[in-house]
Amino acid sequence: MQTYVVALGDTVANATALSVMNSMAYNGGTDKAIAAADATGFQNAITDITDDITAKVGSGAAVAVANAHVTSTDNASYASSYNSGTWTGDIDSFAINATTGIPSTTSLWTSGSAANQLDLRTSANRYIATSIDTDGSIGGVQFQPTTATSATET
Repeated sequence: MQTYVVALGDTVANATALSVMNSMAYNGGTDKAIAAADATGFQNAITDITDDITAKVGSGAAVAVANAHVTSTDNASYASSYNSGTWTGDIDSFAINATTGIPSTTSLWTSGSAANQLDLRTSANRYIATSIDTDGSIGGVQFQPTTATSATET
């Protein structure tokens, strides 16, 4: 939890009062008070606080392995992250040392994480797959908005 402090009006010009406000903010985990000398400054302060909170809400990460029994030939781990505040996420793959069990810090994917790989693609060569069968027996179907049918849209 963090405490956001907005210094308003005469407080902004009073060094002693502003120092107290900065101390409150620092002890609340937000470093310093946001000074708002007028209505526009106050509106900007509230926007900055809201953006900061939104960016922090819902961050998460997970790690999965390709196989619960790591061997020298089947030793991939997958690390994912997602931030619901910015609707961004990523996935990457790392080798696990079969002797020590420690994952490498170097990506198995030559272009780096999935986000890096997607950033290298354009909309013309980025593919999204979907399935039109609930049991998956038909397999992946490339989704293209120009060729979408009612079966692939639902």
